[in-house]
Amino acid sequence: MSKRIRIFTTEDVAEHSSPSSCWVSRNGKVYDVTGFLPDHPGGDDLILNYAGKDVGEIMKDPLEHDHSDSAYDMLEECAIGRLGTSETIVREDWVPEDSFEPEDTDLAADYEKNQFLDLRKPLLRQVWEANWTKSYYLQQVHQPRHMPESPRLFGPAYLEVFTRTAWYVVPVVWLPIASYLFARSLVQFTVGNNALPLFSVNPSAPLKLLMAVGIPASSIVKTTLCFAFGNLVWTILEYIFHRFLFHIDNLLPDHPAGLTLHFLLHGVHHYLPMDR
Repeated sequence: MSKRIRIFTTEDVAEHSSPSSCWVSRNGKVYDVTGFLPDHPGGDDLILNYAGKDVGEIMKDPLEHDHSDSAYDMLEECAIGRLGTSETIVREDWVPEDSFEPEDTDLAADYEKNQFLDLRKPLLRQVWEANWTKSYYLQQVHQPRHMPESPRLFGPAYLEVFTRTAWYVVPVVWLPIASYLFARSLVQFTVGNNALPLFSVNPSAPLKLLMAVGIPASSIVKTTLCFAFGNLVWTILEYIFHRFLFHIDNLLPDHPAGLTLHFLLHGVHHYLPMDR
């Protein structure tokens, strides 16, 4: 997959509005004209007045100065990327109604318009090799898309099996583990912490002791309270991780590795919220 042209947002361009870093845009392209400032025939002040802004209209305004074809050719030599679309699929304050049914995304049209992720191809490699800025990534990843079937994350079938889980697999795996830990806690509250060997030494010890000794009601109450407290603590921790770690966008590195990690841990949840 070849590198795509660097994609910026208007906010990216607006941040470069000084003599030391002067960007402008025209017809959807972004130009770094910092090195051209001293050579501009009309002086650098004329360009700096429009630093971080679109110069399409002013460059063809005869009252200011109607630029020649050679001027536009020189401008093209300063091109560093293009502006991504600023259109959004949903507003930030949008709240779905109870009867809401998501529409399937037109995959070809979505990619042609946004040049973000082609949902017809594996996603992870696209994120790693993409050439967006962080601001454009964050803008697009928070615009939800919907597909009737899950898109491919890795590509090869032998890897895709690790990205999809039937609902019943979760209780099949975790209920035995939770039940075993619950039983171990019952025994420890009954006969003491040191009465049980390590799991690696004798994993069946809690079950044998449960059958050998009676479990008083106090042990059941204590274990149940600990279980409930653990659920409460995890709920709070999960909220803190989600709200104050995954959403600290200003600390997210503007680097493919940082964006890829964010996409895997959290971004895909916003980008494909109805994924199965």
